[in-house]
Amino acid sequence: IAGKSWNVLKGDLPLPAAVIRKARLDANSTWMSGFLERNGLAIAPHGKTTMSPQLFARQLAAGAWGITVASVGQVSIAIAAGARRVLIANQVLQAVELSALVALRRDKPGLVAPFLLDSPAQLAAIEAWHTQTGAAPVDVLLELGLAGGRTGCRTDAEALALARSARHSPAVRLIG
Repeated sequence: IAGKSWNVLKGDLPLPAAVIRKARLDANSTWMSGFLERNGLAIAPHGKTTMSPQLFARQLAAGAWGITVASVGQVSIAIAAGARRVLIANQVLQAVELSALVALRRDKPGLVAPFLLDSPAQLAAIEAWHTQTGAAPVDVLLELGLAGGRTGCRTDAEALALARSARHSPAVRLIG
């Protein structure tokens, strides 16, 4: 962009656009890496916000455990940036997405790409797909929600019941 003399303030680029100052980005990366190391923590930053493979690669190089994305389609972008652990911070239940996820795992041995499981209905949809395709089980994380919230198990009893169902399901592998 700099070589083209484009200027975001003059309207040369479509909005929304982010301007990132390299010195501040470097300082933030150094600080965050130190904080994580000192506290024995690991993170999977929200790549779904920027969808910038260059930032993904920087975050991974700075010690990020993985990258968080919003959809199965975004997993490939994280993989291209070097991620081998990608959290899908949404539910997945459509056959085309489940099959695409299994294909990504087949093509990228060692890829860990769990998604959120939040209801018996979602589990039933995944099990129907699994029965039809005979595909390998997919990795899931149990999503806990709040009363009146958008997604997630609302009570401890709901969460435990769903976790038990997932544990016994041949279609999913509960990993967290």
